[in-house]
Amino acid sequence: MNRFGPLFIILLVPVLALAQLDTVWLRTVDGGPGAEDIFSDLFVDDSGYIYITGTTGTTSLTTDIFVGKYRADGTVVWTTTYNGRANQDDSAAAVVVDSMGNVFVCGWTIDTLMDLDMVTLKFSPSGQLLWKKTWFRTINRDDAAHALVLDRLGRVIVTGYSMDTEYNTDYCTICYNARTGDTVWVRYYNRTPDNDEDISYSICVDDSNNIYVTGTSYDDGTDYDIATIRYSPNGTRTWLRRKNNWPWVGDDYGMKVVFDRTSRSIVVGGIVWDDNQDYNYFTMKYRAPTGESLWARAYNRYPANNEDLLTAIKVDTSGNVFVTGTSFDDVTDYDIATVSYTPAGIPRWTQRYDAEGFEDAGADIVVDSIGSVFVLGTGESRSNRMDLTILKYNNNGDPLWTWHWDNQLSHNEDWGYRIALCRPDRIIAAGTTYFDSTNVDLLVMKLYEVQHDFAATALFVPESLFITDTLFPIAVIQNCAVNTDTGYAYLKIEPGAYLDSTYLILLPGAGDTVNFASFLADTAGNYIITCWAKLARDERRFNDTLRAVLTVWQETTAIKEAQAALQRLELTLTPNPLRANGVVSFNIPLQNNLTLKLFDRTGSLVREWKLNPGNGTTRFPLQFRDIPAGVYFLRPDRLGICPTKKVVIQY
Repeated sequence: MNRFGPLFIILLVPVLALAQLDTVWLRTVDGGPGAEDIFSDLFVDDSGYIYITGTTGTTSLTTDIFVGKYRADGTVVWTTTYNGRANQDDSAAAVVVDSMGNVFVCGWTIDTLMDLDMVTLKFSPSGQLLWKKTWFRTINRDDAAHALVLDRLGRVIVTGYSMDTEYNTDYCTICYNARTGDTVWVRYYNRTPDNDEDISYSICVDDSNNIYVTGTSYDDGTDYDIATIRYSPNGTRTWLRRKNNWPWVGDDYGMKVVFDRTSRSIVVGGIVWDDNQDYNYFTMKYRAPTGESLWARAYNRYPANNEDLLTAIKVDTSGNVFVTGTSFDDVTDYDIATVSYTPAGIPRWTQRYDAEGFEDAGADIVVDSIGSVFVLGTGESRSNRMDLTILKYNNNGDPLWTWHWDNQLSHNEDWGYRIALCRPDRIIAAGTTYFDSTNVDLLVMKLYEVQHDFAATALFVPESLFITDTLFPIAVIQNCAVNTDTGYAYLKIEPGAYLDSTYLILLPGAGDTVNFASFLADTAGNYIITCWAKLARDERRFNDTLRAVLTVWQETTAIKEAQAALQRLELTLTPNPLRANGVVSFNIPLQNNLTLKLFDRTGSLVREWKLNPGNGTTRFPLQFRDIPAGVYFLRPDRLGICPTKKVVIQY
């Protein structure tokens, strides 16, 4: 005779209960059904306002530049779009905001001759368009802006490319008066006598208002090289440095340039071609006043010797350099690879992150005031495809936590592109998300690190036992926050006086399996077992408690036991996951009226259904329409009749 029933295990949703990040708010931007809305850039000002820009689709199947401003609490201050004079496609590349709250956006717009023009826009703090400037050469060809920056002289400087009469592109850097939009100066860079493709991608200024741009520039002998230029505030070119990954001739690109105030130097991040016929991360440091090369480092995943593509670079207050991107591995495919160097260029650490052996990519990186490193990107999984992903490391490169966000309505492609930090200890992440009904939408969210949270994540008890058997309850308690904490785990069995507790010390992210004191029932019947975690300053109460129902049988003949077991009511819900409708089925006809209640993960009642038995019915249709997607728990109004059923609603 089998004296124990199957284990009855309750688990909370891991993505919600175990995450050390939680969402303060989330906003999406949809240009209309079927339109693709593409994110470009993010800016957070000193007052906590959040600005995003990108491209939004229109009903006429063109695209416009989108700009949005949000308060710290996520409420929309204003949104606006810009449609160029030709009513064709317009696209944003970057956004910056001055100390007065004026917003500057650059990108490109299609003109009446169907060519691209460089465009720069200025909006007031209230979202009013103050001025717009387009730029093209005398002979109208393609011109586009990739980046912009503000200096301390009240100017906005834009960089990108401009096409000449021979359809070759040159670096194009334009300085505007930020107040009026008047052009102060324009500078082109062309590698002569090659007269081929030169494209600027990134720009920064130093504390003396000198301007630095980097990109890629073609040379007949070395192919594409990283070309970095320094301009004085009046537009005079003070130095030019070209970098080819000699002796290998291939395509080298400067993707990012940043100014290091600690050492008054310029750090350039990009990608270079090597002898294995693949790309490597490339990081190089120049002395800002002179352009003297201080050091250069490449990162290649060996022995894969495949693509390693740098996308972002950051320098902390100590001068340490951090780069991230995507890097191929023979076993794990593309991974998020993050590398740190000392101010002298000595490698400090390298960390690689692989979600599930598919394509993962780092897109942006920030460092907080204590040196913690946050990497934003995308992780690919079997179930959810692409998830927005955030990784946190301490300054020594030790992983602290990983967080994924999946759009539960589609389980499709969610991409993270930009990350920023704002007070108090909040994270802004932005990118794109896919909805089945609206296609690709812009996405921005505010997150916070959970400081204190213990969760009861699993409870192990049998469904039933005999009155002569002893119960040994087991639970798992996990620290789902970023601080080491001390707390308690409790277990209570009712009816009766059973109550046991255990003192716990848990590191961030750590869990402990708790073996509670044994229990021997006095009488047959149903017992409610409740396990909960108790922690001072716990920030998320919804994951503290788990419950189970234990049925205790009298010791009688095997036949009577089997008959009694057959009379236990079992509940089945199909389909599960479900969308708007479901059918609940019971293994035996109901003998009395029964109310089913649906609770969300916080324990709040969402909906209830009153079931009336009749004609031996065992199946009852249930309406779930208008209930938001998520995880819920369905149970009868009288505990012990049948187990609680987890319900997943998807749209």
